[in-house]
Amino acid sequence: MADSTESVSPQVPAKNGGNAGKSFARTANWTVGLAAAILVMISVGGYFYHREQLAALATAHLRLIVTGPPALQAGVPAEYTISTSAIGGQPLPSQVEVALLTPEGKRLKAYQETTDERGRLQVAIPGELSLPPQVRLMIVAVHGDSREEVETPLAVDPVRYATHASTDKPLYQPGETVYYRSLMLSRFGLAAEKPMPVYFEILDPSGAVVPRSQQDCVTERGVGNGAFTIPDESAGGQYTLVVRSPQQAIPEEKQTFFIRRHRLARPEKELESARDIDPGKVDVTFYPEGGDLVAGLENRVYFVGRNPLGKPVHVSGAIVAGGGPKSPENEVGKVQTLHEGMGVFTITPRAGESYRLKITSPAGVQNEPKLPEASAERKVLLTTGAGVFAPAAPLEFDIRAAKPGLPLVVAAYCRGVQVGEQPLVTKSSATGGNPVAIPLDAAVGGVIRLAVYDYSASPPQPVAERLVYRRPAHRLNIRAVGPGRRYSPGEKVSISLLVTNEKGEPAPATLGVAVVDDALFSPANDRTPGMATRLLLTGEIEKPEDLEKADFYLSEGTKGDVPAAVALDLLLGARGWRRFAELGGPPIMFDNIGRIRDDYEKRLVEYRADRTKALNTLTTASFFGGLGLVLLVAMLGLMRIVSGMHLWIPAIGATTCCLIVGAILMDPGRLTPGPDVAVAFSPYHATTAQPAAPAPQAVPGRREAPEKTSKDEQVGDDSLPCIVRQYAHQHVAGQPGASDLTETLFWHPLLIAGPDGKASISFELSDAATTFRVLADAHGDGRIGSGQAEIISRISSNQ
Repeated sequence: MADSTESVSPQVPAKNGGNAGKSFARTANWTVGLAAAILVMISVGGYFYHREQLAALATAHLRLIVTGPPALQAGVPAEYTISTSAIGGQPLPSQVEVALLTPEGKRLKAYQETTDERGRLQVAIPGELSLPPQVRLMIVAVHGDSREEVETPLAVDPVRYATHASTDKPLYQPGETVYYRSLMLSRFGLAAEKPMPVYFEILDPSGAVVPRSQQDCVTERGVGNGAFTIPDESAGGQYTLVVRSPQQAIPEEKQTFFIRRHRLARPEKELESARDIDPGKVDVTFYPEGGDLVAGLENRVYFVGRNPLGKPVHVSGAIVAGGGPKSPENEVGKVQTLHEGMGVFTITPRAGESYRLKITSPAGVQNEPKLPEASAERKVLLTTGAGVFAPAAPLEFDIRAAKPGLPLVVAAYCRGVQVGEQPLVTKSSATGGNPVAIPLDAAVGGVIRLAVYDYSASPPQPVAERLVYRRPAHRLNIRAVGPGRRYSPGEKVSISLLVTNEKGEPAPATLGVAVVDDALFSPANDRTPGMATRLLLTGEIEKPEDLEKADFYLSEGTKGDVPAAVALDLLLGARGWRRFAELGGPPIMFDNIGRIRDDYEKRLVEYRADRTKALNTLTTASFFGGLGLVLLVAMLGLMRIVSGMHLWIPAIGATTCCLIVGAILMDPGRLTPGPDVAVAFSPYHATTAQPAAPAPQAVPGRREAPEKTSKDEQVGDDSLPCIVRQYAHQHVAGQPGASDLTETLFWHPLLIAGPDGKASISFELSDAATTFRVLADAHGDGRIGSGQAEIISRISSNQ
């Protein structure tokens, strides 16, 4: 029994000791877990408190960027882009007040708007405001307690005008009367704003003024007109109608016509083109899109091929590199022209490499035109793809950059007016591409010049440009109602002209109408573009006088297999390269990042120095608490009290979190988007000093008006309104030895279509059995349009 008792009694202390050990282990586990949780909560809480403080510090510094036109133009709306963000770039919706003031501080116009969720705002200054020559633009942005303000002076430029001149036909004989017309519209708005003085004269082939050809008058609805009877003794050759403004409100406009002493036989077919001549040598000119070849990026290059006579010639061949003793010849691409000697190709050039065109067609050409050298210093190129945009569509294109972080502004100019802009900072990508979209007012249409400026320095430097075309959303259409059958020589013809707007609604308009023998245009080699083509296209490109059938480029047709839109893109790429001419200066730019960056750094230093004792305590606990927890777990394991992964995992996790957060809290600048993240735009303000207006030049043969001082009398001329000289042919039956072969059957420079859009013309056909061309131009309410119709006159087989 004793043995049995001794074998059982030792079990009791063993059981009590085991329970105590398990209880101590559980306590240790809970202690470690709770300590880990508390440390993590302390660390995370301190981290979020730190982030909240830094966020408040960042949003307390409101970054304000303003960009827009450097000057206003009377009668033209102007748009400014405003951006508000934190110093690190995060958008900050803000209240924005925009005010337009006189130099003395009188408020002319004020707006209050809010930037959107992207921190962006577009503010338009209406064109109908009556403004003095100088104004001040003030912009105030407010977010919370942060307030930023910018003020800049702006010049107000006078309205600029454009003119289209035309004659009733291109070819005359001595003794005939030249009927001529000028249309003066505001260059941008295409409106006949007020009567304007206009002066006409005719130059002979030597450039001398033809006696008694001078005439001056005042326009009506933008139209000036006149007539001049050619003296019988006039020599043949090319004459020039010159249109001027005594106040120099318009550039001098010229329209040529021919005088010949005999009537040419009517051609049965078109004359042979100079393209059929063997060129022998081909001259090729290259126009990199944007202006320069940029090494390392894919470039689009436009080119034009011409024969020795300067006529367009079809070219095909290959672009090759190398070819020297140390560099074997390497073909990099095939090329060929598409329309009128013009073409486009892509190439990714390397710095230091030379490229040339090996011409395979025309056959036998020996010269190898060289491409411009690729620039390693240029970092930006502009590429639009098809440079023709739909009506009212935004301009969408790409800025390719070989370097990220470049502060750029892309500006759009239409007929001398800045109509849109977009600031951007280039980003790095596989293709270097930075997509850009510039929305424009629906009234903006025609040729638009895109220019890219680098704002990393002041003044900003232009780095790329090209021309594009946006089809007008507002336009007039002219349809002739009446012609549709064949007439007999001498028959009376009545035609109704119907003018409609882009919606097909009747529109009131002012028209210029001519009915001319179609056979005159080929022997006169007439290249005169229509009024719409002149005002929207040819007035904006280089050497428009060399274009054949310029009206095709704005049509919806095709020539061969080439659509008009493709041909227009080629034309703009090859003939619109002016190297920043007529841009009116870079957009103004205000960016306060430099000032708020200094203040941010100062406030950050103060934040580091003035953190509370509690935050310092939390920082110390977070940093050293994790190390203490690891030591505690290690000691528990060494003392064989408790150990295992269930202790080490929370301990190491909490320690890692504490160490990282503690390090951040010790240095608040870590992991914080500071001011260096934001790329600064160098501020630029255009000077408002305006050159003195040139004194009006004395015009030979005209009376000079006394100086006018009233603003309403700025017509500046005492001339009488232009006499409307119209002509409607009346057929005279032929007599033996005589024939009625009048070539202009109708001419009216100032025909009015009423609210119903209708106007009527009436005339009689001549003896000529031919086709007559009805030519009509229309303008009204900022819209323009041109139209044509045919009248076929044939001798009936029954006669």
